[in-house]
Amino acid sequence: MGHTNMTKPDDTDRIRAIFLHPDPRVTVADATQKLGWTSKRMKQAVRNGEIAVGGTSSGEGIELEEVVEIALSLWSVTEIEEALGARAREILPPKLRTQILRTRLPQYLIDMLQHLASAEHASLELFLSRELQDLASTRRDALARELPGFAEAFDWPRKNETRPSC
Repeated sequence: MGHTNMTKPDDTDRIRAIFLHPDPRVTVADATQKLGWTSKRMKQAVRNGEIAVGGTSSGEGIELEEVVEIALSLWSVTEIEEALGARAREILPPKLRTQILRTRLPQYLIDMLQHLASAEHASLELFLSRELQDLASTRRDALARELPGFAEAFDWPRKNETRPSC
């Protein structure tokens, strides 16, 4: 169950534009372009509360952390690491960087995973990451106490997490 989808060149450019952006905020138009969204999709995300837009002296903007969070749902960490190359080691927390996991599962579970990933138009890797992220979310506090580096990786890119420190 390895990574089989190559990141498209446009996606690689978008990933780099997001993760290598030097400023803590981006304009709405810039965020729209970086995510590869239409302006209609961005307006919908703002209306639905997926993205918070705030005013500054230079106009409306979006915190880069929010754009990074969305990027983590659009691309697998493997795709992000590949796009960032050597810079990934300095940008991503150590426990967020990928490792290969090989396991054996019954065929019906493999079929199910492939089917569900396909239904979401996601790679198997991205689908599994999303599902495991949901599992980690339900157990976040206990795991943060028991596993060094878990909270940092789980909460990233939010640096000022409002949860009590463990």
